[in-house]
Amino acid sequence: MYQRRLQINSPVDVPIVIYHNFLKVAPAHAFLALTDPSYIEIWGDTIGYKVALFNIDLSVGGRYDIAYSDPSGILRQASGEILEFQPPRCLVFTRELDVKSGEETLETLIFDSMDGGTYLTGISRYPSIEVRDRIANVSFMSFVANAFECLDEVVGDSWVVENLSV
Repeated sequence: MYQRRLQINSPVDVPIVIYHNFLKVAPAHAFLALTDPSYIEIWGDTIGYKVALFNIDLSVGGRYDIAYSDPSGILRQASGEILEFQPPRCLVFTRELDVKSGEETLETLIFDSMDGGTYLTGISRYPSIEVRDRIANVSFMSFVANAFECLDEVVGDSWVVENLSV
């Protein structure tokens, strides 16, 4: 079986961040765990993020809004539009970085079946290298690594897998 190891690559001359991670469950379960508010609350809570609001319309052109408090208690918000929705294979959406400036990223998640689990590829495309370097810093990458580790533990739990409605 493939060993889980988060890999993050940020090319110097392109405003993107690419990450790969292996999850212990089938793509349908991984996809649901990343799109169903009840499961996002479960694994977000394991890393100290309390979801206060999560609305999502999982259809092309649909929107999502999420509000959560981080471990230090700061309220954070994110929103965007669903551009492509192909469960359990692919999810493409925008993520507004700053409502005032109109900055947003283009997020792509690809779920591939591999060795009894899911090989997840994520691509975050930023409006510029400067914005990428400001947002995707060491602290953010540490958050991503921690989130995927907790997600893998929660999704891999037999109780969660048995109760996912895929």
